[in-house]
Amino acid sequence: MKFIAFLLQQPGHCRRVLRAAGVACLLAATGAASAGVEAPTRVVFEGTSKDMSLVLRNPGQTPSLVQVWIDEGDPRVDPSKVNSPFLIPQPLARVDPGERHRMRLLYAPDAKPLPEDRESRFFLNILDIPPKVDPVPGGAAMLTLAVRYRMPLIYRPAGLTKVSRPAYVTASFMPWGLEQENGQWQLQAKNEGRYYLTLGDFELKQDGATFVAKGDEVAPYSQKNFALTASDATRDMSALDKSRPMELTYTVADDGGQRVTVRREMVPDASHLRTLPPGSPADSESKAVAP
Repeated sequence: MKFIAFLLQQPGHCRRVLRAAGVACLLAATGAASAGVEAPTRVVFEGTSKDMSLVLRNPGQTPSLVQVWIDEGDPRVDPSKVNSPFLIPQPLARVDPGERHRMRLLYAPDAKPLPEDRESRFFLNILDIPPKVDPVPGGAAMLTLAVRYRMPLIYRPAGLTKVSRPAYVTASFMPWGLEQENGQWQLQAKNEGRYYLTLGDFELKQDGATFVAKGDEVAPYSQKNFALTASDATRDMSALDKSRPMELTYTVADDGGQRVTVRREMVPDASHLRTLPPGSPADSESKAVAP
């Protein structure tokens, strides 16, 4: 089975060999070394550059038709109706076996100006459409699949590239809260920074009980609630006691799209919970997840 491989090039990015959703991916900058890692959760488009190259490579033995587009968050939108500041002059290409094809992603701020004081998020889509195949002798049924790879594309304004504290460090010390809403415990994340935070699944532990929540993105200068449920081992949400200390573990994507694990102790503070400040004895250090 064959899948299109692709290469994204922009100054300042390191090279990584990635595999996700059946698509082999390569994020790279000229001259960097390759290393096998897990699939990225996102790609950052640095505002210091006005374009990014997308190099498609066909490692298979049959031609492939590839369509590329960028959407604003709706995966069902017609690519021809997307209104974004990113342009792809030639979004459709045939890539023959063993050949490469280069596409350019252009940032055109005049088409749709973006905020300069915070990041903006879009989604990069790559659709690999296989060719028609001849019928199998005997009339056996055949299934042909088109593979679509979709991941967040974060636009970072030029003014933010010099900020020394990366997004995943900001997420390590972000304020957290815990409240009940319609009888459901909600973990509250407050992003007070200028970066989009891509947070992985949460695990909240207290006195041997474990509670979990699905992760998601938190936009700059915004707050998002995550519904907590009891783990299979705990089973009972009534075991959660807001007045007692607890440990929160989650992941956040770094600038390379890889996940970094964050572990923080949360302690009671009046009517809400606060995260211990950086440097306190109970504050555990973030550790990178091995690929």
